[in-house]
Amino acid sequence: MEPRLYRTLKYTAIAMTLLWLGYAIYDSFMRKQGPGTYEYAAANRMFDDGEYENALAQFNAALRLDPQNLFMQRGRARTLILLGRLNEALEAFDEAIARDPEFAPAYANRGTIHDRLGHYKQALADYEHALKLDSEL
Repeated sequence: MEPRLYRTLKYTAIAMTLLWLGYAIYDSFMRKQGPGTYEYAAANRMFDDGEYENALAQFNAALRLDPQNLFMQRGRARTLILLGRLNEALEAFDEAIARDPEFAPAYANRGTIHDRLGHYKQALADYEHALKLDSEL
């Protein structure tokens, strides 16, 4: 390899490493996080690991800190579905829809609950409305 090319690649690698390290420090310590962000992240990790009771507790904690966050509400409701608490999940999605009638994922998930409860007409209406709001859903 030519010495000039080697130097260029070496300095590029060093610069990229320093940029990545700087961003990691900023993202971890300096960037302002919204209320409930850490609890929400913990809840998502627990949800992914199948620890649904613990995830629900963390989603509830996150929602106490940021009650208007629709993604936290959706995570809570999805956790309730997996715990078999379909009526509570339905109420949670109804609340999310009341807060933001344009939040398509809430309609799609509510449709899933209606489907599991045997409310097929309501499920189909929710699915169609979700697709109307977001055709890529």
